Amino acid sequence: MPAPRITIRRLHADLATSATHFRADTSAVKLLRVFENVETVLAIEMLTATQAFDYRLPLRPGRGVEAAHRLVRERTPHREADYLFQEDLASVFALLRGRELLDVAGLGERNG
Repeated sequence: MPAPRITIRRLHADLATSATHFRADTSAVKLLRVFENVETVLAIEMLTATQAFDYRLPLRPGRGVEAAHRLVRERTPHREADYLFQEDLASVFALLRGRELLDVAGLGERNG
């Protein structure tokens, strides 16, 4: 005996709704991966820029950049030889995720 039409329509609607939620969940996971990748690229760029500024001494950058450089150097030492930089990345991730870097560079929220 064939299933009543109304049941088939409901089943189709339920499957479509489930697929939409699945796509949304999958998109959210992909977006999270994109944010994590961007964060990693920013951390590597910050380490690279900090190292580059070390080689430009005694020339001095602007105040905000100099303050940011000093903060990164408080957390990560200057390196001359190849090394695994996971620990340095972890320190820079902490700076990127917090407000301290913005505050020392003079880019934090201004009151009033």
